[in-house]
Amino acid sequence: GVSVVDVSSLTTRNPAAYRSYVRGVDLLHRAENAEAAAALQEAVEADSSFALAWYYLAVATWWAQDFAGAELEVQKAMHLGTRLVGRERDGLHALQSLVASHYGEAADQYRALLQRYPDDKEFLYGLGEALFHDGKDYPGARAAFERTVQLDPTFAVAYQHLVDIHVEQGDKAG
Repeated sequence: GVSVVDVSSLTTRNPAAYRSYVRGVDLLHRAENAEAAAALQEAVEADSSFALAWYYLAVATWWAQDFAGAELEVQKAMHLGTRLVGRERDGLHALQSLVASHYGEAADQYRALLQRYPDDKEFLYGLGEALFHDGKDYPGARAAFERTVQLDPTFAVAYQHLVDIHVEQGDKAG
């Protein structure tokens, strides 16, 4: 038979929080980080138990280079993460490593996630972030970001580090 999932148990029962969350994630993927953070902040203010909103707020905060704030938001998501299942819960652990600057560990976690979810643009992006910030495998980071935009050409945030890598490698070549 068909498996029925209560979506509100994974997200929120608060319509305003859900609308802000959806808007925030969309803005985040379009690299409109400040607007995304504001929308996701609205989501967690409307429902402080909304683990996925905390997860994506941590991403937006990390991208804004507020590393301490992102770590606090990941901790909040981890605390609430018992409401998350499968992909989301597993991704949260990888994000926790990434935000804590444990890039090698994060890369390993994202690689393991990609064994189970090979076409997941967010996990590919996370792998690219870990490899990029670790600074040891720009070709691997580039491959992860390129695969991300191949899967979703509108996933704007992946283009930012592709440019960074091009500039970095161009500087080394020149």
